[in-house]
Amino acid sequence: MSEPSLHPDDAQLDRQRAGLLEGADREAVDDHLRRCFACRERMAQWDRLTALLDVAPAQPASAERPARRISERLQPYACMLRGGLSAAAIILTVTVGVLLGQRALEEPVPDGDRHAAADAPASFAERAEHAADVPDLYTHIDFYLWLQGRDRSQPRTNGSSSS
Repeated sequence: MSEPSLHPDDAQLDRQRAGLLEGADREAVDDHLRRCFACRERMAQWDRLTALLDVAPAQPASAERPARRISERLQPYACMLRGGLSAAAIILTVTVGVLLGQRALEEPVPDGDRHAAADAPASFAERAEHAADVPDLYTHIDFYLWLQGRDRSQPRTNGSSSS
């Protein structure tokens, strides 16, 4: 600050407040502040701001208050959402189970078992119909004689065979 008519810039005023100016620079800024009301007012504004910062400490709880209020307001909706999601999950699980069950029932029989499945009767009634077409061999005496290797014409002896 070479000329007394020039105002000190903010950096010089900051250094003056911090006590970093020495010698001639310090005396020049002090001399200017005694004569210039505007510069004294600039310095006073900074002093007032600094005083306010010291008086009003930050309140950490103030940041938590809005979050707590929002949480309290949203609590009923959260319960409804949980219930709705639970119901949707149950419905989805049942639907998938039914669809997979239908798909398993509608799958074709593998090639190796297809012919056996086609030849086999599907129900008890159909099995009974097929049984009527097959002669009942066990009721004919010829079947038992054939098993023993005899004809009807050969006489029977008491349990001994003549072969």
